[in-house]
Amino acid sequence: MRPGIIMLCCIVLSLSLHAQQAPIAIVSTNGATKLVNTLDEAAQQAHDNDIIYLPAGNLAGQSIVHFTKRVSVIGVGHHPDSASVGGRTYITGNIGFYNPGAEGSTLDGVYVTGFVYLSSNCRVVRTNAQSLFVSSGWTGDNITIEECIVKDFYANQAAITNSRVRNSVITNVFTANVNTTVFENCIFLSSGAYPIEQANQCTFKNCIFPRITDWGTGQSNSFFYNNIMASSQLPILNNAGNAARNILGQTASETFVAQAGGDFSYVQNYRLKAGSSGINAGTDGKDIGIYGGTSPYKDGAVPPNPSVRSREIEAETTPAGTLKVKFNVRVN
Repeated sequence: MRPGIIMLCCIVLSLSLHAQQAPIAIVSTNGATKLVNTLDEAAQQAHDNDIIYLPAGNLAGQSIVHFTKRVSVIGVGHHPDSASVGGRTYITGNIGFYNPGAEGSTLDGVYVTGFVYLSSNCRVVRTNAQSLFVSSGWTGDNITIEECIVKDFYANQAAITNSRVRNSVITNVFTANVNTTVFENCIFLSSGAYPIEQANQCTFKNCIFPRITDWGTGQSNSFFYNNIMASSQLPILNNAGNAARNILGQTASETFVAQAGGDFSYVQNYRLKAGSSGINAGTDGKDIGIYGGTSPYKDGAVPPNPSVRSREIEAETTPAGTLKVKFNVRVN
């Protein structure tokens, strides 16, 4: 049996038998494992290249302790349906990957009510977060965001540069101090005349802007290719050649199977409706939006680590004192 499956079963069994929060597992490259109870403890005890397995349930966010080593932090997922057996990983508060030290870290499969503090070369996938953020004095180069749901993606007195955001939904801020970054197959649910000029030389391709009807008066030096826009006009461009093959004046009701408002909802359907002009209209000949491109959004948002699909635990032990436990574990 794979070590990851063994560790997962131990964590779930601990949760089932003791009716308390399962521990956080820190697995080193040599296979040694430590169990801790909080994200602060995990940050204090982690070493470079450790894998931090977060259990299902509610975890307190980090206080003033961020990860200072390059680590992979993996939860069990954030989608309510996919996590129906064991629950989802829910962080109440913030989690951070400190600059310097934690560059190149990964966060996967969690729900974060607060900020995810990022530094260069970090990767965030299959995560639902309030904000993906580069703090003052930190560097934010070559960040990768994939299949995420996020309210804000921005930097404060810093800059996000040379990064990539793919197949993700952003509901509010997506341009502040973001430079030379590619947004590909994303949905932007902001409705205001957001100052797109704060995105410096960014590229937006195969994206959907279903609620912005007025881009404002500022000029943009970014590039717009094969997007769907509710606005009947493009942003004001520094160069007319910075845009091509965009679909203008297409509302949300004309675009999605079922979507309303500016907030993300698990019960809405962000697939292109039949007859949408965005079908097979991307730069790659695939659909515009989060279900197109080379890595389409997967509704379950389940990380690739083993996950428990079902469990059966007898209510009582046998006369010999044995407790029968059966797990159905799948490697995603």
